[in-house]
Amino acid sequence: ELVEDSKPYSEEECKQDTEKRKQEQQKSIEEQQKVLQNKKLKQKKEKTSMSFFTALFLSFKNLLSKKGRTILVSLAGSIGIIGIALILAVSSGMMGYINNMQSQSLSSYPVSVLYMSVDTNQVMGAMMGGLNGEGGKTNNDNISVYDPLSQIEKMGNYNYIAPDFLNYVEDYYSNKNKKEYINDYQITYANDLRLIMKNDKFKSVIGTEYVPVNSSQTASAISGSINSNFFEELDKDYVLSMYNMLGEGAYYPEAENEVALVLNGNQTQNYTLFGLGLLPDLQTTKLNIKEDVLGKSYRLLLNNAYYDEQLHQPIVNFNDMFKGGLIDVNATTLNYFACASNLYNNANTKDLKITCVLQLKEDSAGSIFSDGIMYTRKLSKVYREDCKNSNIVKYINDLYFTQDEHGNKTFKNEMLNEPFDIKYSLDIAEIGADLFSFSSIAEMKAKLEEFKTHLCYEDIVEIYLQMFGASDIPLSVSFYVKSFEGRDDLVAMINSYNKTTDNKLIYSDTSQFLTNMLKNMVNIISYVLIAFAAISLIVSSIMISIITYTSVIERTKEIGVLRSVGASKKDVFWVFTAETVIIGLVAGVIGIGVAGLLSLLVSSILYVITGVGGLAILQPLSSIILILISVFLTFIAGLIPARIATKKDPVLALRSE
Repeated sequence: ELVEDSKPYSEEECKQDTEKRKQEQQKSIEEQQKVLQNKKLKQKKEKTSMSFFTALFLSFKNLLSKKGRTILVSLAGSIGIIGIALILAVSSGMMGYINNMQSQSLSSYPVSVLYMSVDTNQVMGAMMGGLNGEGGKTNNDNISVYDPLSQIEKMGNYNYIAPDFLNYVEDYYSNKNKKEYINDYQITYANDLRLIMKNDKFKSVIGTEYVPVNSSQTASAISGSINSNFFEELDKDYVLSMYNMLGEGAYYPEAENEVALVLNGNQTQNYTLFGLGLLPDLQTTKLNIKEDVLGKSYRLLLNNAYYDEQLHQPIVNFNDMFKGGLIDVNATTLNYFACASNLYNNANTKDLKITCVLQLKEDSAGSIFSDGIMYTRKLSKVYREDCKNSNIVKYINDLYFTQDEHGNKTFKNEMLNEPFDIKYSLDIAEIGADLFSFSSIAEMKAKLEEFKTHLCYEDIVEIYLQMFGASDIPLSVSFYVKSFEGRDDLVAMINSYNKTTDNKLIYSDTSQFLTNMLKNMVNIISYVLIAFAAISLIVSSIMISIITYTSVIERTKEIGVLRSVGASKKDVFWVFTAETVIIGLVAGVIGIGVAGLLSLLVSSILYVITGVGGLAILQPLSSIILILISVFLTFIAGLIPARIATKKDPVLALRSE
């Protein structure tokens, strides 16, 4: 029996011991948990894993062990790549050839803004009776008759080509770096040049050596062009890229008094040269460039020489001296020819000397000019300024305007209904028609407003001054684009300008049909050929899928070994996927290599047939893309066999033989 305790165990000590035991137990539990956690982490880190590069290595070793089959599969897989690569090579070469030819081809079909335009589709319908006739429809009892010209007149649109449009164009193509889209643009003013050539060989034909030259301008609303034997130059480099310069000692015209004879063929019509005052009779078959062309001069009659200062009428009406574009020799015109020498020697004239002959190159796909005389822009500017200061123009300004001491002009209202003779003559499908003829300014203003063209009286008089070469309002602006993209950019420019004005401009584009036809033709042919080649590419991909599945069956035991040493299903999946990727890469490289060699052969054959080189060019970017496509398609083709391999039971796989 315990009767005495020298150190009693107090209740407080009991509580402390109990708490201490609890802490020790908790610490032991935490240590055990930590050990278990570290063990799990260690086991996780030590778990086997296979990288994609390891999978590539295993697949590469397997493919090396079966070189023959691998090469055959790769060759089969490359067939589609070869087909598409060759199509792309030919397409690329053709597009390169088309791009080189576009500038020359489109030069014959400029996009034009003519002072008068019509809807080409509607005109063709009217000319062929496609629109409703004025008398109704033809039936069993009656034949409907209609007037195509009256219908065409209703389709007409007047383009007021304001000076601010010319500034807009200059800003767009100069300051906004758009030169890569356009070769040049040509502004045609109403420069109805009156010219006389002194040619002794004509004396026996018309009785005088002073030969009047037909340089009148005619407009075609359908083509949107101004036609004349005399026309303004374009950019020198652009012209010389399409024309050869002929003549010993010849040089390109640059000064205001220098011109060039332009020919578009190896032979030139006798009527053309006769009308230019160079061919004395229609029986002559040859002209010597040095003796009969170079150095010959035209005498340009300025307004003060052409118009009588008192009567304000032409001294000799040049339009009456020609019939069908040729000199009309009859009793009436002989009197006109008698005045030619006086006009030729008038002080108000300017000499224009022929400095060279420009002949269209044989390999040019189109022509910029018609046969005739090309003059410089300097002459156009100088001639227009001289016309503005001529007596006849001063008379007209005094007739219609009052001017204050500061030079500001005010229109005289009493002149609204006074005689005002102006005609716009348009050549509609070779049928001459004066579509617009006005007797007064008021009538002209009313007619223009029918076409939603609102002009003040000052602007209408400015248009009237076109008849005297004294207007800054051009007849047309023709744009010679370099490519179809340049044409689209030009159309966008015109549309953007139309948003800034109430008088909208309507352009004429005879190249639109050609543009759409070429684009559709090249695209359709390329798409069809690529579709056929793509079929072989798909077939080869299916074949690769089958070959990969065969490989899975052959390597069943290998799959079991891989799984038994710790390879996961994903690792097995990557092994077989890597195999298809390698096959796709090899097939792509082989296909591009073979296609590259064949493209050289095809290009050589096409050169022999067509005489044009570089029609089959395989672009590096296309090659890289095709290789990636090959890899991607074989990767897709190997997904199903690789998926099948991952589902193999490791135990059953090890027992298979």
